[in-house]
Amino acid sequence: MINMSKHMVMNNEFSECNMVMTPINKNIKSRSNRDYQEQMERIKTGKQHVWDDSKDNLAIPGDLFAYVENCTKISENKKTDGCVRIYKITNVLKPTHRLPTWSDNVGQGDRNVVELSSEEIYKGSMKLFKECMGYSEKYNLQGTRYIKNSSLEIYFDRIFTLE
Repeated sequence: MINMSKHMVMNNEFSECNMVMTPINKNIKSRSNRDYQEQMERIKTGKQHVWDDSKDNLAIPGDLFAYVENCTKISENKKTDGCVRIYKITNVLKPTHRLPTWSDNVGQGDRNVVELSSEEIYKGSMKLFKECMGYSEKYNLQGTRYIKNSSLEIYFDRIFTLE
């Protein structure tokens, strides 16, 4: 159970947001890692930071988007904490705006393109996300997923609460 002080207040900017989450494979040759690195380079060079929406195309401007590095086993009884990097969705475009470099991601050509903030608004552990969501320690995000705000309340309270 998470203890919250009476003096802490939820940052209202994010209290109603839904979130799209996508896993990034640690293998540098994987499509997700290659595309992620491409986006980090686009940010550095002042180009628009973009990704594709979940299969249901439910994201709207103002929602949040997270890149996820799942927790991985490092020894018999030890896992990494994983990582969640959250950005704000600033705009949503039709699938015709997909980047040419995404063409080999077969089966995702019907997904909208989300334009993202160039600066992350939060960076934390996947372990904390799983704890707040009530997920098992073994849970790993697989595929891009849209999560409704009502499921994220405890997590958002924890990460966006201001003293």
